[in-house]
Amino acid sequence: MNGAISRSPPRVRRKGQTSGFRRGLNRCVCTIKWAALRWIFRRDIAAIQTKLGAEPFTAILEKYPDIPLKPVRSYLTTALRRGHRQVAVVGHYVAAAQLFTDAALIRSHTGGQQLLDLSTVVGNVTVELTGQDKLYREAECRLLLTNHRDGPCDCG
Repeated sequence: MNGAISRSPPRVRRKGQTSGFRRGLNRCVCTIKWAALRWIFRRDIAAIQTKLGAEPFTAILEKYPDIPLKPVRSYLTTALRRGHRQVAVVGHYVAAAQLFTDAALIRSHTGGQQLLDLSTVVGNVTVELTGQDKLYREAECRLLLTNHRDGPCDCG
């Protein structure tokens, strides 16, 4: 081969496959990113923790302890300016507290508050105002419509 160094052909990976090294590197970068964001937004996080640490919000905060970290979430960082994120998070819970009794507020944000139970020809239908259950959007109520014959339908 005239002294030329032959290279082995490049390894071809199918789309979606990542190496163990790459996955480990991604986890490391993600951990560092979250630590940096928590440090950058530490005042906002502390302010939310303080405001929601009072009654009637303590039960909600016990069920969802990551609520104060919401100013770090991408849906708020892309949509709102820094000063408005804390207002959006706290404002959601304060507005809900003004609309509901304390007991209904806690049930609607943690376990669910049944609004309607109706017997129909096709079966029993219920409508519930439910907890956030991994939804991280403010100013929304989550309704769960259930036809007990067909199962639940999340109405956002």
